[in-house]
Amino acid sequence: MAKRGYSFFALLTFFVAVALRLFMIISGHIGGTSTVLYYLSVAAGIILLAKDTFGTKTFGCAFEYKNGFHLNLLALLCSAGFFTDFVYTAVRLFMMADDGIKKYNLAVVVPMICGGVCALLCSFYFIMIYLSFSSATYDFKKLKIIHIVPILWSVSKILGVLTLPVQLGSDLAVILKYIVLISVLCAFYCFATEVSNEKEAMPLSVFTFRCSFYTAILFFFDQIMLLMAKQAELGSEDGMLSITLLGIGVFLYFFEKNIIAHSNDLI
Repeated sequence: MAKRGYSFFALLTFFVAVALRLFMIISGHIGGTSTVLYYLSVAAGIILLAKDTFGTKTFGCAFEYKNGFHLNLLALLCSAGFFTDFVYTAVRLFMMADDGIKKYNLAVVVPMICGGVCALLCSFYFIMIYLSFSSATYDFKKLKIIHIVPILWSVSKILGVLTLPVQLGSDLAVILKYIVLISVLCAFYCFATEVSNEKEAMPLSVFTFRCSFYTAILFFFDQIMLLMAKQAELGSEDGMLSITLLGIGVFLYFFEKNIIAHSNDLI
């Protein structure tokens, strides 16, 4: 019952954060009490997820290729999201080159190039995950060094955000982008760690998977609301990124559910 309570209140904080953000976008009033309440609601949701996760003593093994949650299809969706990110980045770089890429700051161009290359490799990586959950013939865990590529993709995206000027009280979309990218970075690091872990999944891994889904959904809804309020353009950089992050978040959410399902089998 306690765990159900944590989950319920975490969901409640999510809706409170969305409602507060919607109010700020519609009213145009960003800052002050509403911003503080928004940050508190997001932080409360993350804390409740941590409380729910670290209250569990043991989890099952992270990788059980039973595919009860259609992880193969979700991995394929994730692969498509990374490939979309690769194409979008390639088009942007082509347009920048046509415009004269020398006038752009290297701090902007280099992370974009690295992110584009990593996105393409991540697309291949998640195709291998799709095959692993679809057939016993394949096992993506044998790919070795490529497990770090999603981590590098996350790092490149964070470096790209570092070039943006940010004000804590008004640039909520950028702050939320930081939060979700850091969450995904930690989740991919834990995912790579679990690849070589033959024992029970670490509670930290489960938490980062949950946190990535929670923040990715928030970021996606944030972009939808900005688009509907005509404060963002269709096909914007953040809008396209939110789609990729949504695919990542959904995959990690059901990957975590797969771990929980096998944890219950051990009881």
